[in-house]
Amino acid sequence: MFFMPAVYGYDSASRTQVISFLSDGGVVLAIWWLESLRSGRKSLYLQHPSILALTGQLIGLGVVAPLYAFLYLTASPSSSYSLPSTTTPVLPALILGYYIPTLLTFFSPDLPDRQAFLSIWQLFPVYISLAYHTIASLSTTPKDDVISTRPPSSNASTASDSDSEPELDSDGAPPLPSLAKLNRDVLLMRITIGVPTLLGALSWMFTLIQARGEITRIFIPSGTPSSGLPSLTAFSAQFLRWDWVSVFGAMALWMGWVYVSEGSGVQPQGYLPRVLKGGSAAVGWAGMLTAAGGIGLGFGPGAMLGVGWWWREEVRAAELEKTVLKREVQRKVDALLRANGA
Repeated sequence: MFFMPAVYGYDSASRTQVISFLSDGGVVLAIWWLESLRSGRKSLYLQHPSILALTGQLIGLGVVAPLYAFLYLTASPSSSYSLPSTTTPVLPALILGYYIPTLLTFFSPDLPDRQAFLSIWQLFPVYISLAYHTIASLSTTPKDDVISTRPPSSNASTASDSDSEPELDSDGAPPLPSLAKLNRDVLLMRITIGVPTLLGALSWMFTLIQARGEITRIFIPSGTPSSGLPSLTAFSAQFLRWDWVSVFGAMALWMGWVYVSEGSGVQPQGYLPRVLKGGSAAVGWAGMLTAAGGIGLGFGPGAMLGVGWWWREEVRAAELEKTVLKREVQRKVDALLRANGA
């Protein structure tokens, strides 16, 4: 109902608002799906984001996004960092299950087609889930090589056993990935979050052009959806403004909590802002907030979330890479010592 004015073309401002909202929403969906593939997610909703997104279709994403943040903070704390795994099908699934139905809903030339596609689009969480599992079952990926998180044993038989069955740390941390797997996972992560972020940024810039200086009127609520609004168009626009504020406000607060908690030492590894991989220049929280605000204003809230999530993954992956390199060197030295009878 809330998208009907945009689909029917009653109001150009509503159409611009909805298209930008859904484009940025693709970034939120990408983050939810990527986070669901990270080890340590124990909540059913976090493990299966299709259930979360489908719930959002029933009661509104503005209700579900704060619920996601709450569950993330309380139901699935993870004591160790790991990159999302099996990410190859995520982007194709989003394109097939979300982006294509959205494009057909709003850009089909005939109104009856747009009406039909709007009805089909409503179940996009199901389409994404089906596409993801289908692609995952058909795709072949390299073996996920791991190295033990425990120091190599001086006993040759024990070392051999650990190569075939990597042990967990005493705190239950997953085994370290090999360097090849780590680099592969980082590349897939960049592509998977990068494409929705770029699409969201392009949509926002188009919105800025179309808004002609009235961007706040399109996105910022001016009252409640029931405050004597004269038409369905006005009611839908007001409702979607509140939905927009709730979704991206909750996700921005979630992202801020992740940065602050890891930076203050709540997470064991600790977060230190660095410039990409291996960088040593601390940016500082004020600089980070300024950058986030600039990206949000210039390229939209979806781009801000996408860049923020990507940066955090780059930093944490760089720290993990150092640990992996140290462990692989340690294993090679240990093997040489064993070969020489030391």
